[in-house]
Amino acid sequence: MNTASKFGIDPCGISDFKVYVPQSGNSDAKSPLPFKVPISGLDPYMLADLMDLSEPQGRLFEGLTENIKAKTAKGTSNRMGVFASETSSGYKGLYTLQTLINELGDDKSTVIPKGTHSSTIPTLRSKLIKLGLSQMLDWDKTESISELPISDLLVGGRLSILDVSETDDRSRNIAIAYILQSLFDWVIQYGEGVKMPNDIPRPRVLVVIEEVHTFVSRSNASKMRSVLDNMQVISRRGRKRWMSLALVSQQPGHVPDELFELANTRFIHQLKSTSNLAPVKQTTGGVHEALWSTIPSLGPGQCLITGAIFNNPLFVEIRPAKTMRTLIN
Repeated sequence: MNTASKFGIDPCGISDFKVYVPQSGNSDAKSPLPFKVPISGLDPYMLADLMDLSEPQGRLFEGLTENIKAKTAKGTSNRMGVFASETSSGYKGLYTLQTLINELGDDKSTVIPKGTHSSTIPTLRSKLIKLGLSQMLDWDKTESISELPISDLLVGGRLSILDVSETDDRSRNIAIAYILQSLFDWVIQYGEGVKMPNDIPRPRVLVVIEEVHTFVSRSNASKMRSVLDNMQVISRRGRKRWMSLALVSQQPGHVPDELFELANTRFIHQLKSTSNLAPVKQTTGGVHEALWSTIPSLGPGQCLITGAIFNNPLFVEIRPAKTMRTLIN
């Protein structure tokens, strides 16, 4: 039986498909679109986590950004300010990575929190310069590179892929954090179906994060509190505004408990390792013990689906894709 007669639809390719790649990375796509990220579009607390700054460096970095914001814009931000309409999107473009580097190069104008050691300024400046060398952020050497166009991601029916497979870990994490944060800002500002500045209605949004444990893992969760906090808020506040997260991992044993809490519906494929099956089993309710014994023997395309919308867990078999599934556009 063919697809048309069985499901009432004909198989077809994706008509609106774009691949974006960080300037610091590479992609096998035919014509990927390189991009950079504006540092002012990232919450300073989250960026401090991603940069693995020490406590004194983090205080200096956050004080520096707040000082620049105070000079150029009205209003204040708070730890969850990334989700307030007057913060992350409102401050975007007010300063660049180059601005911060220049500010740290002038000791007289730098706001130094009390108790900060004199060596913290040059150390932080060095880390920011190293960050710039990745070509991921906005400084003098990336002036010719375009910023990631968030509005282009918000087009109904369009599939946009951020290819970070050949990107260093820090650049990859910054790109993911920026996309999550920026998409959420737009979703908060424009309700589903409301016309955006590009004069098209804001569509429903699904963000799929492959191998999520490489973004936030159990081993680095304590150093990524701001990132985890933001993901939790995005999940809880975003779903009622038609922005959903799909978190994918072949190593659930490395996924933090906080992310398991966000997963209302779960697609559980073959897991043979006890270390990977245990956290899934411990955080998934309503599954009989006998069903868990079948998980290690599931075949390709077979999985167990659980969720609040199902009275009982479901075993399903997904039809294999007929395409090559290569990144061409």
